[in-house]
Amino acid sequence: MKDAATKFFELPLEEKDKISRPPDDAQGYGHSDALSEEEILEWSDALVLMVYPSKYRKLKFWPTTPKGFKEVIEAYSSEVKRIGEELLRSLSVLLGMKKDALLGLHQELLQTLRVNYYPPCSMPNKVLGMTPHSDPTTITILMQEDNIPGLQVRQGREWVPVNPIRNALVVNVGDVIEVR
Repeated sequence: MKDAATKFFELPLEEKDKISRPPDDAQGYGHSDALSEEEILEWSDALVLMVYPSKYRKLKFWPTTPKGFKEVIEAYSSEVKRIGEELLRSLSVLLGMKKDALLGLHQELLQTLRVNYYPPCSMPNKVLGMTPHSDPTTITILMQEDNIPGLQVRQGREWVPVNPIRNALVVNVGDVIEVR
């Protein structure tokens, strides 16, 4: 997935713009134009695709290049779906509920693929990769680059770095099941 995503973001802008995200849709390729509270620009490109349930897929936004990228997205998303379902079952048990309780609370388990790319910036002190936020989901499963830090989680009032672990996924508990 990492190799295919790198090849996609290395494509000329004209090629990526063929699947650009329209203003009224979250799916497709695009640049972030959000500002943080301090009015610092987000500095990233993203490819966002709804993958499950498949009836929500808008295949016109699925890249046709690089060759084989669609198949890589499909295989990766299928495995993330499997892992996500296992995690929700485990969380249900840990929270003292029946094994499929959290899965059962979702009429449909929605899964979106978001691939972020952070191009080099000549003024890094004036930009953010992404604005601080919470995930409005149940869980988020993240794949980080092995040797590139950047992900942070909020612990109390502080932002703490999540150092990448080679060949590991990071699981964030989203707003839906956050325990306060």
